[in-house]
Formats: sequence, C-alpha cells, structure tokens
Amino acid sequence: MTAAIVVAVLAIAALVYVVAPLGRRDHPLDDAPSENAAEENKRVALTGILDLEEERDAGKLSDDEFEDLRIRYERDAIAALRRLETTPGAVLEDRLEREIADAREKLRCRTCGAPRGSSAARCPSCGSSY
Repeated sequence: MTAAIVVAVLAIAALVYVVAPLGRRDHPLDDAPSENAAEENKRVALTGILDLEEERDAGKLSDDEFEDLRIRYERDAIAALRRLETTPGAVLEDRLEREIADAREKLRCRTCGAPRGSSAARCPSCGSSY
C-alpha cells in the first residue's frame, strides 16, 4: 500500500515537471521585436539553402526535390528581407544572392577553395588551418 502511494506521488511529480513549462508565458521569441524575428527567418532560410546544396551534392536529394525546396527557402528569405527593408524585389533578390555567395565563401578553405570539413580544424584537401 505504501509503495503504491510513493509511486503515485512520483508519477504526479513527474507529470507536473513535464507539463509545467507548457504553461509559461515567458517565451523569448514571443517578446522579440519583429526585426529580430525577420533577421532570424532570413538566417534560417539562407542556412537551409546551403544545407540543401550539401544534401544534393551528397546524393541525398534529387534535382527536382532540390529545386522545389530551394524555391521555398528563397521565398522565405526574400519575405524576411522585405520585412527588414523596403526595396524593390530585384534588389532583394540580388542581395539574397550576395548573402548566399558570402555564406558559401565562409564554408570554403581560404587557401585552396575546397569545401571545409564539418568538424576538422584543417582543410581536408591542402591541410591549411582554418
């Protein structure tokens, strides 16, 4: 009988521990200014495009799947850029392309231009340090 009570109390305590965070109102993203949210959406979309390219190059995505997903991410990035500034669409697309190119450049070795290893401190092709 005592063991059943202890188990019930522990089960209730575990349930409260799991459910309590769901009732909180202090979500950091809810209080963030819309500019920060737009900047984060832009960053996520640009990172997603780079990830898609890696997945395609690794053979994990077909060209059709890649194009469909790339278009979605580009739309998300352009929408975020439009929220950040009010410029014509063509300028936003050029800016998006520049930001993608800058992000790609950061993922390449400065010495030989080979893609960086994900966790390596040295280039897998030429051995120079990052």
